Amino acid sequence: METRDDIMVSTHMRGAVIPTSVSKGFLRACTLRSVAYSSTYSFKLISFIMKQLIESLCIKNLFAIFFTLLLLLASCTQRNKFQDSYVIEVDGKKGLIDSLGNVIVEPRFVEITPIMRNGYATVIIDTIMTHRCDSTILGNTYYEVIKVKYGYVNGSDKFLFQEPSFSEIKVPAESNIDYLLLDFCENHSFSNGLAVVENKTFLCGYRNLKGDTIIPCIYSDAKIFAENRAVVQKPFSWDSIKNRVNPGSNKYGFIDNNGKEVSKFNFISLNTLRRNRSIGVIGYTSYNDDGYEIEGDLEKNADGSITIDKSKRRKIEGDGSPEFGWSIYLVDENSNIIKQLSMLQSYSNFSDDDIAVAIPALLGNFLGIGFDFIDKNGNNLKPLAGLSNAQLDSLSQLDLVRAALPQDINILDATRFTNGFAAVKLGDEAWVFVDKHLIVYGKEGEEVFQDAGPFSNGIAAVKKNSQWGYIDDKFDFVIPCQYDSCCQAGRNLSKVYQS
Repeated sequence: METRDDIMVSTHMRGAVIPTSVSKGFLRACTLRSVAYSSTYSFKLISFIMKQLIESLCIKNLFAIFFTLLLLLASCTQRNKFQDSYVIEVDGKKGLIDSLGNVIVEPRFVEITPIMRNGYATVIIDTIMTHRCDSTILGNTYYEVIKVKYGYVNGSDKFLFQEPSFSEIKVPAESNIDYLLLDFCENHSFSNGLAVVENKTFLCGYRNLKGDTIIPCIYSDAKIFAENRAVVQKPFSWDSIKNRVNPGSNKYGFIDNNGKEVSKFNFISLNTLRRNRSIGVIGYTSYNDDGYEIEGDLEKNADGSITIDKSKRRKIEGDGSPEFGWSIYLVDENSNIIKQLSMLQSYSNFSDDDIAVAIPALLGNFLGIGFDFIDKNGNNLKPLAGLSNAQLDSLSQLDLVRAALPQDINILDATRFTNGFAAVKLGDEAWVFVDKHLIVYGKEGEEVFQDAGPFSNGIAAVKKNSQWGYIDDKFDFVIPCQYDSCCQAGRNLSKVYQS
């Protein structure tokens, strides 16, 4: 029987294996957000600086020196919370190691994130699968749910709160349970000093690191804060007098860190804000027992916001067969409409390169629509678009520039843009890296890979001759292709598989 070990390799020592007592456990690479600092080193540094300053400056400046050192000490104390951590799995339970392979959180959890910037990892302690029924005037809805017991631990394996928290995860049909649990952990992580919390009726709000509920639990759904915005959903409500769903019922919008609504609640779905951009879906039909009615016509205002002209509401008598009217929009941090997008594709969040991936939806796949990219204005990236003749001449002189993609290219798969590049699939086992002008980059004769991942922490995983390794943004191999598979590089370590 073939066995396969999971190994952590250093991304800074050309693939050196990091010894760890749990090297045979599952090691999941992440985009890590923190770095470990030594408090001993910090105080030695302060002592050295103090000695040098006293020797070189006159005594009247000692007060200024002392004040500066206090600030430096506070900074070092703050940094001690940050730890570069990696998820491991031993006998079905997950924990964390540091970049030297030392276990810092014992593997005993169902799911766990790396330690975040606030110094805590989100953990799922236990789960129970059950069923739930929601009753509204529209009828009963039955679905599976996962009851979750969760909390937060730091790099010393200590819980933030003495008592665990509880929540539920709705399980859509044919869902990947592992993905749902990981997504739950990431969404309940602290960001901007706040994290999603649920009350006993599972309405959502936000609490701080002290456990105080800062934004009340009044929403039926809530997402992690990003860029001083969080996506929340208003609960279902019915107007018994007008016999229809209330405007804003079950709709999504943005709130800020103070809980203030900063957008209209028009969306039936809305992505977490990234680079001041989000993807929102607006539906403009509602239903009653007699059929349904169109709430009105969508109109774009001068300030970019979208509203529904209720004066154009019209009732349609029907046989109970619902028909949806909806559109996809690129919006800003206040949900102002930037551009209407194609309904044949779904869209990722924007990367740090200010580009999002357009992914074929079910109908798009059926029609043969490929992958694409959009910029912050919602425009599709086109080969060589926006380049002057002088810029083209300059690019043609670069050693790593190979060629531009054809204008009618059908991209079969794609990664997000990072470090100025995205990997795209052009054929069977044919991946190349392109820039935002869809120009192919790489070493001459070596620009095509069997498979590839996005750049992360300056390197990208690539497959050659059925083995995986890593290249840098100069397309030089920093870790040779010698592994069965590998994941995105972490800050200091990467997870690889080897038979």
